[in-house]
Amino acid sequence: MQFVFDNIHRFLNLFTAPIGHQFFWFDLILWPAVMGIVALLVYKWTSNQSGIDRAKDLIKAYLLEIRIYRDDPLTVLGATGRIAIQNAKYLGFNIIPMLVMMLPMLVILIQLESHFAFAPASTDTTGILHVELSPDQPSSDVMNVTLEVPDGIHIDAPPVRTTEGDVFWRLRLDSDGDHVARLTLNGETLTKTISVGGAPRKVSIMRTNQWMGILYPGEAPLTAQSPIQSITFAMPETELGWLPGGELGIVLWFLGISLLVGYAFKDVFGVSL
Repeated sequence: MQFVFDNIHRFLNLFTAPIGHQFFWFDLILWPAVMGIVALLVYKWTSNQSGIDRAKDLIKAYLLEIRIYRDDPLTVLGATGRIAIQNAKYLGFNIIPMLVMMLPMLVILIQLESHFAFAPASTDTTGILHVELSPDQPSSDVMNVTLEVPDGIHIDAPPVRTTEGDVFWRLRLDSDGDHVARLTLNGETLTKTISVGGAPRKVSIMRTNQWMGILYPGEAPLTAQSPIQSITFAMPETELGWLPGGELGIVLWFLGISLLVGYAFKDVFGVSL
């Protein structure tokens, strides 16, 4: 699965942010709108449109029955039960389209988040580099992890090492650039890019060999055999105005725009929702 996602992300990198990250609203409108149209077409081709129309019509009829016979408890109870049955059918008709749409929408959403959810860290600030050892590594290995930082970054305090297999370094970010820190454990060297200052661009906050690596395609994932499970350096979240910043804001924006476009064009494509 990771291999599939990696290749999809490499392909989509050619099309995401085509006019630059400075104009990120272009992508945040274009891609959700495109996926809203794609979702409509998928829904039309994979759902039982006649079944959906019938379920909706019956629900309306039973609601009208409840209104007309509201003084008859047995009739109201029966109509309520039939509404529940039709509502269950309606939800069932939506399962297949949702499953089909889930993968492409998830891929695009992850791509947008990797490009626009985070911004480079500011110069003359500090941040924490967090290294987590793989569970099968002996806890004593926390003492063997070493860090080498390039010019433009310096280690601001001695590392903090825990018995749970975590190591933390506080780093001071002195100059702009995409700086590559090098971590070494038992003869194996791994890198982590730390983006500082400069123009808005795609930045990476995590490298890991866990499933979460799918969500952070900014750098290649760590291998399953890596003695280090994850390397994380938190980046500031992108400001999205009245929406929450960072990943949550991208998710809300993506879902909102795609839903609005879908409802706006459902009659154009003749889709019953």
